[in-house]
Amino acid sequence: MLLWKEDHDTRVDTWSLGCVMAELLTGRMLFDGKKDHADQLCKIFDVLGEPGKRAWQTSDKDLGEMVLQWQARQRRLGHRNRLRELVPKEILSRDGFEVLKLKDS
Repeated sequence: MLLWKEDHDTRVDTWSLGCVMAELLTGRMLFDGKKDHADQLCKIFDVLGEPGKRAWQTSDKDLGEMVLQWQARQRRLGHRNRLRELVPKEILSRDGFEVLKLKDS
């Protein structure tokens, strides 16, 4: 939805449910974007990493530029998935954690 795509399927809904579940269990926002949809995406990518190439098929020029900037920054910094740091095993089961993981689509 943040990528302004109309052809999303139930995976978006499942992932969204996982995010709400994690927020209810931790008592805090999982991806606390403040500015706009681009900022929100950066927060998500900073934790989960970059989604697959298919996810980037968007006509939004500004979003495409934001993605290029984020990718350059990640190459400089290196990246690892930090989701488990935000949602420890004591709070969310392995199955619940699987719902939150961003899949390559």
